[in-house]
Amino acid sequence: MMKTYVSARAFSSQRKSGFKNTSYALAELVDNAFDAEADEVRIIFLEKNINGRPRVDKIIVADNGKGMNKELLEDCLILGESGVTEMQEILRTKRIGKFGYGLPNASISQCKVTEVYSWVPGGNKFFQHLDLDGIKNSQSIEVPPAVEKALPAYIQSMLGKREMASGTVIVWNDCDLISYARASTLINHSEKILGRIYRYLINDKKKKIILSAFSYNETDRKYTAQDKDIVVRPEDPLFLMSNTTAAEVLFAAANSGEISAPFFKPYSVSEKENKPTSYKLDEHCAVHTFKYLDQVYRFKLTTSVAFPAIQKPGIRNGGDTKVGNLYRQKETLGNIYFVRAGREVDVGSFGDFYRRAQPNHRFWTIEVEFEPDMDELLGVLNNKQHVAFHQVREAEIYDENYASPVEAQNALFFKLSQEITTASKAAISRINKQAAEFDNINKPGIDAPTIPVGTPTTTTTVLLSEGQRTQSLPKEEKDQLVEKLHKTYPQLELVDIEKSVISLDESAARACIIYVPSVSEQLWNYTKIWDFHVIEINTNHLFYKKIIAPLQQYNDDGSLTAIELFIIASVIEEENTIQNDAKKRAIENHRLSVAIKLKEFMNDLTDSFSIKHTEVDDSDDD
Repeated sequence: MMKTYVSARAFSSQRKSGFKNTSYALAELVDNAFDAEADEVRIIFLEKNINGRPRVDKIIVADNGKGMNKELLEDCLILGESGVTEMQEILRTKRIGKFGYGLPNASISQCKVTEVYSWVPGGNKFFQHLDLDGIKNSQSIEVPPAVEKALPAYIQSMLGKREMASGTVIVWNDCDLISYARASTLINHSEKILGRIYRYLINDKKKKIILSAFSYNETDRKYTAQDKDIVVRPEDPLFLMSNTTAAEVLFAAANSGEISAPFFKPYSVSEKENKPTSYKLDEHCAVHTFKYLDQVYRFKLTTSVAFPAIQKPGIRNGGDTKVGNLYRQKETLGNIYFVRAGREVDVGSFGDFYRRAQPNHRFWTIEVEFEPDMDELLGVLNNKQHVAFHQVREAEIYDENYASPVEAQNALFFKLSQEITTASKAAISRINKQAAEFDNINKPGIDAPTIPVGTPTTTTTVLLSEGQRTQSLPKEEKDQLVEKLHKTYPQLELVDIEKSVISLDESAARACIIYVPSVSEQLWNYTKIWDFHVIEINTNHLFYKKIIAPLQQYNDDGSLTAIELFIIASVIEEENTIQNDAKKRAIENHRLSVAIKLKEFMNDLTDSFSIKHTEVDDSDDD
């Protein structure tokens, strides 16, 4: 007998083909169905008692696509066979598959016997199968011819009385390597995973994935439906879609009666309908190009950020809500998603673009969308679950006309790393800004919105150390301070600013901290009104943005108090040393030089370091 490149034993090794779980293996069959122009795919889990315990023994995947004729059916279980190999045709028809591994690879990773029934319009049903034990026993890898065969009656009854003009039915028998024993567990996992993988293809309801389960009754020798069919809905990690799996959680949160409920109401329509809870960061949503060997490749970057009312729904710790937990579940998978031909292929962090321990990172997401012509460059595996992309920090010399495939891949990864780095920094900055704006208006301990001031501990410490002021602020000085703050914080009502100034005055402390934006390069400036130092910390300075703002966001009053007391001490001692205008200018110039140097340090300080000291456990997240 002629030797072959594949032995019968190779099929046993091929069973460990790297599928994350059964749901991802099923996705390969859904790919084939959608490529066959199916608009409906049914996945049916069949349970029966095995050794006294119910477990899934068979899985059926049926579609109403255009089906396969006898010749195609005979090749469909051969590893590496593909009906379409020309890239232009793959791109033109928007095919998901191209590798020819999907059906056989996914099937043998889950079961020992795979059966395939298929028929084209006006044609008869043909049958093909792959039996691993049969191959092992016969030591033959010859592909048997497809034979004419009708669907078993039990399968036809599950699909309904309506006869499909064309389609394909795949049966996984003797499912010995599936992820979970029970149908209900497999359905719960598949609903989420398939909803996320195919979110774009099922979003417009032109394509549908239906999950169901049947139990085998030994007495009647019949299958009975366990529950109603489940139509898979989109699960959108960017939170930009309407009517996704988030709808149920949003509806419950909006009608919970909790403080956050009114903030969620604008995003909830019903238990099945919702509005997007994130928005696009438009300046970081664009199509980018990469050139290699006279070909131009395109990938699209989309960056999303949670709306402020989702991040801070009337409370400081928006991550503690059920909606916040949805974002957390997304972030546990990763914030960077790769989508190929409208179908997700990978998700993760892919480097240290952001610190995964930071709870506020749940509120942004980046997606990279590309077409199959970039498969080689991005290193897409044939099971469509992984890309080879990783963060590349340094560029090597790249000549698009003479570079090797490895050099081209490194150049692409560097370009992609730059784009993701820029987008993620912008997203993180927007998240921090939204948090700071909320905290500025919602300082704890005061009923009305207030101007952002120092911590209560700072005020108490100054009182203990410096004693009380001898007199209150003159009305003229208070009015001037109110007017200045009203211009700085136009979103606050004038009456609330007046209340804040009165509160500062009534504290009787000799110094207070106020956080205000300034065009000055100083980190802080101060005004002395009688024996009261009003110190303004510049929220536009990088030291504030990288160090103080995160501390405010996570309510780290201990660290904030230390910084505020240091600044107050500097101001008081500066004032004590001033004897004349010349000395005052000299000290102010020195303070300015220090602020400029500090800004230079902050420019060189990595973003990841600037928030290390604010890391908290996810149980106390934002």
